[in-house]
Amino acid sequence: MTETYIDIDSSYRDRILYPNPFDMKIERSNQVRDNMDSARNIICDSVPLFIFDKCTFDQVKPNIIYTNQSSYCDIGNYFEIIHNDIHFFFKITSIEGDYLTIDKDIPDNLMNSICIFKLRKSLPIYPINGSKCKVKKVNNGSVYDIRIVNCGSNYKLSEEIKIIGGDNNCILRVNGINNTKISSLKIIDPGTRYNTGQYTVSGSGMGCTISINQVGTRIESDITFNHENTLFYVNNSIFPIISKFHNCIIIRNTEKIKRNDNYEIIEFTEDGVKDMKPLSNEDKNVEISLINLIISNKLLSNVYNYPYILIEFYSGSKRKTSYQSNNPNLQNITFKCIMNQVSKDDQYIRLYGLNPIKMPFNMGEDITFKISSPNGNILKFNVEDNKPPQRPNKFQINATFHIRTI
Repeated sequence: MTETYIDIDSSYRDRILYPNPFDMKIERSNQVRDNMDSARNIICDSVPLFIFDKCTFDQVKPNIIYTNQSSYCDIGNYFEIIHNDIHFFFKITSIEGDYLTIDKDIPDNLMNSICIFKLRKSLPIYPINGSKCKVKKVNNGSVYDIRIVNCGSNYKLSEEIKIIGGDNNCILRVNGINNTKISSLKIIDPGTRYNTGQYTVSGSGMGCTISINQVGTRIESDITFNHENTLFYVNNSIFPIISKFHNCIIIRNTEKIKRNDNYEIIEFTEDGVKDMKPLSNEDKNVEISLINLIISNKLLSNVYNYPYILIEFYSGSKRKTSYQSNNPNLQNITFKCIMNQVSKDDQYIRLYGLNPIKMPFNMGEDITFKISSPNGNILKFNVEDNKPPQRPNKFQINATFHIRTI
């Protein structure tokens, strides 16, 4: 006889696939996704938490701000003012109700001007304090992935050659030669207006052809940076930076970016999805008890008026339980939780299962977890959860189950 506990926290679900925390699947996996290429929910702590255009400054104490958006931030976060496209950052040192205290006095010209305000957990890479970031030029069809099809002959090491096509401005450097044949190439300038496909190249030799595997959008600006795992944030959208060059960056093809758009360079923090590690991958008959279920109560619609709520909890496709009822809404239910002593004034609803349930279970399979109302409809909060790259909001669900092999 073996037993274990399974704890589920909706904060770490895949919020793109499962936007509703009452309806989610927890994957079993040993994979480590520690970069933005493998991340399923990209989290960036420097992305703005909230953007607004009205707040009140204390004329006597110019480091105190009144705003009804203070619930979005914590001590140590940042208050940002944007005036004439120039960014100014202030660290939040204390919060009392709707009043924020920051580490520096706000200049008079900012107090009396039309500005945009942002609250953010951490600072972006760019812009820096007192600077602006605007797109100088944007073009599609910039080359960032190539493959040598024909090595050609009589080329010189380190010579620069062009891909013939597009705007004829994609420059490659010969990085390797083997018996006068090209063995490796490096993109020096990604050029513009190329498509994927095979191309010939110019140069001192002859016969070299290459395949352009992928092209993206070229963004030109005045900044340079050496950070890895970075993203281009513009118009409330994020784009992973695929490649960097001395005068531009490359992102995936998009039509959303225009010249003079304000942008930010932000850094990848982590993958917001956390899998559960698989245990033994075999079906077993088990007895499952719901030890506790904690749900935020403030944003639920009249949930405290329900006589009970319904819980589904199973591995893989093993929905069969020992629960039987003539109520069709209870056919696949694992637990029926009675809503005793639940008040609308409680910050959280705390429930538990009355009796253990017997069912097949596999500790190596993905877990499905759902919570429904008595009529079988999946519950919802009145406010949608934050979307990546922001972290999830405070209104989540936690459940703990005890599983015993029988």
